[in-house]
Amino acid sequence: LKRLRSDVGAEHAVCVFDASGPTFRDAWYPEYKAQRAPMPPELRAQIEPIHEVVKLLGWPVLTVPGIEADDAIGTLSRVAVAQGHRVIVSTGDKDLAQLVNADVELINTM
Repeated sequence: LKRLRSDVGAEHAVCVFDASGPTFRDAWYPEYKAQRAPMPPELRAQIEPIHEVVKLLGWPVLTVPGIEADDAIGTLSRVAVAQGHRVIVSTGDKDLAQLVNADVELINTM
């Protein structure tokens, strides 16, 4: 995150995480991610400390109940582009490649 901040030098930045709990997709399609194994307790215990470290590094943290982080990132990207901003999304999630266009760049962290 420190390197990203120094390399990109963004006017606005946010670190987006999935909120805990179901999303609107669970209501639409009960089998959504039904085959996915639950998060291991060892990983779950790291989530809040990670949020705190991100905040200590000076990044705002965003979680939106009822939607996944991808949905929030997509919405923020569209709003930012509509307001004339260039957007850089840094993620290892290949699904977000669908956001890429002349105004939205993807930095693959993996």
